[in-house]
Amino acid sequence: MLDRYLRAIVEITRQARSETALQIKLEHLLSRLLADFDIPYQPFANETLKSQGLSQVDSTRPDSLFGHVVLDYKAPRLLITSGKELRKAQEQVERYLDSVTGKDHAEDAQRGAGVLWDGASLCFLPL
Repeated sequence: MLDRYLRAIVEITRQARSETALQIKLEHLLSRLLADFDIPYQPFANETLKSQGLSQVDSTRPDSLFGHVVLDYKAPRLLITSGKELRKAQEQVERYLDSVTGKDHAEDAQRGAGVLWDGASLCFLPL
């Protein structure tokens, strides 16, 4: 069953010309995949943390937020081609996680996680 999703990810990544195009198609695919396991996937996508009630003043916009998991998309194959871009992306997700979990709240901070995805590689960032 997962083979068809893996093939779809490869094809989506091959065809995508931008981060946005990749995000739209991978979000849809991820939703279908999780539905196969009866997991409802309805993330906040490109909405400010303030509009989601997670911050009173924060105007940052994670690509996708599902609970305390920040999923940040990058341009196709960017993360495997540039260590500098990977570090920059990791720092960006860490800032999102700090905002989402409230880094002053140790209990909440333990529940946060970040995922970077460029279609070709995944990077998991526990808080």
